[in-house]
Amino acid sequence: MKPRGSIGEVWDIFFRSYKYFQMLSKFGDIPWVEHALTEESPELYGKRDSRDLVASNILSNLKYAETHIGSNIEADGKNTINMYVVKALISRFALFEGTWRKYHGLSGADTYLEECA
Repeated sequence: MKPRGSIGEVWDIFFRSYKYFQMLSKFGDIPWVEHALTEESPELYGKRDSRDLVASNILSNLKYAETHIGSNIEADGKNTINMYVVKALISRFALFEGTWRKYHGLSGADTYLEECA
């Protein structure tokens, strides 16, 4: 098990957020799961969570990754997830979610649109 706050955990959070962003854009409301599931997990047959919950969790996870991931490209290498990659995904996600909310008449569009700048 990785210690809390390790770079592996931050990468896990980044990639989970990326995958949830893809699923949110494709399916809308989806179940939000933050732990590994087994074959007997009741979450496998659970209800969908609201778009508000999923989008706010994606954004908060990306903000966590932004503050806890390194930004030293020379030491980490060019092909490593770093702070700038996380910022790019925050911008892409926030722009998508903000415009989706604005044109579908949902509240909270300004929160995401301000975050993408």
